Amino acid sequence: MLALRLPENIEVRLSALAKITGRSKSFYAREAILQHLEALESHYLPPLESKLVQDKIEYERWFRAQVQEGIDQADSSDAEFLSIEQVDAEIEKIIHDIKS
Repeated sequence: MLALRLPENIEVRLSALAKITGRSKSFYAREAILQHLEALESHYLPPLESKLVQDKIEYERWFRAQVQEGIDQADSSDAEFLSIEQVDAEIEKIIHDIKS
């Protein structure tokens, strides 16, 4: 949630745009932020911080894709589910193989 105070002339322009197009003011505020956030990060953050933000975004994209892949696999008709005991046994086998 974000509350935003705008100069009156900008508020009027934003309201008119929203009314004429049938979209919300929030839609246009969100679009403006999304289109310009990277430039703002580059301007206001030190280079390392900007890189860390981008790395976090990339990691989150990767993580979400991995979760979706797991969901898709679980939803497939040939999905195989293991009991907790079977999972424990598989983990123990992997640990044993690593130690050997």
